[in-house]
Amino acid sequence: MTELPPQEKEPKAGSGRIRVSETAKFDREGFYGLVYIKDGDGFGFGALEVHVHDSHPEKTVQVETRMYRVEEGTGTFVIDGETYDAVPGDMFLIRKGSTYSYKGQMKLFEVNIPLSKIE
Repeated sequence: MTELPPQEKEPKAGSGRIRVSETAKFDREGFYGLVYIKDGDGFGFGALEVHVHDSHPEKTVQVETRMYRVEEGTGTFVIDGETYDAVPGDMFLIRKGSTYSYKGQMKLFEVNIPLSKIE
């Protein structure tokens, strides 16, 4: 039997609901949040809830594509030098090699594909 690549293996957590009580918390300067799906869960992507209360410093995406959806609040994203207003319902896609930062008072939902380790 041929072993599937890691991203195609059955998820360890299985299909279904992830309760907020099952998440891992993280706290960084300017933002904090909850990790819903992390490295090793077998899904092939990461999913986080991010609460921004100041800013996220400029960063270059090394491996994955990142997707942010603004759930609440307002702010700005800067992607490859271009500034965008951020309001609820907006989605921002950031490809490997792009630089980005964000600031404001926002609740974001973040997805990283393929999964990268949370720094």
